[in-house]
Amino acid sequence: MLEKATDLISILEKSLQGEPQKSFEEIGTVIKVGDGITKIYGLSNAAYGEIVNFEGGNRGMILDLDEDYVSAVLLDNSISVVEQEIAKRTGKVLQVPVGEELIGRVLSPIGEARDALGKISTKLKNQLRKLLLVL
Repeated sequence: MLEKATDLISILEKSLQGEPQKSFEEIGTVIKVGDGITKIYGLSNAAYGEIVNFEGGNRGMILDLDEDYVSAVLLDNSISVVEQEIAKRTGKVLQVPVGEELIGRVLSPIGEARDALGKISTKLKNQLRKLLLVL
């Protein structure tokens, strides 16, 4: 008898033979999009301020946690997000570069260079809170 790749039993047997998966990827589905805000169903363990990646290439930051869904603000308006699109948790909060290298530079909301002066090379990331506390 030939084994089918889509046969449920053979898929389960193959998954049991390998090493256990160390981490699970939590994914959700976009249920509503409007005015740069998305509502995502299925990300029940997401944290406030966490970054999510959309399958179309966009990224978002979670700003509202509800019992049934989370709301995320889109970080790039040039990449569209549509309903039924998959969103994946990253487990990371938004990090932006900080330092004297940024003086006079034009940045996107996620800290990428938008001017023609080349890539930004800073050593500090996500230190903005500490710098504000010192001031």
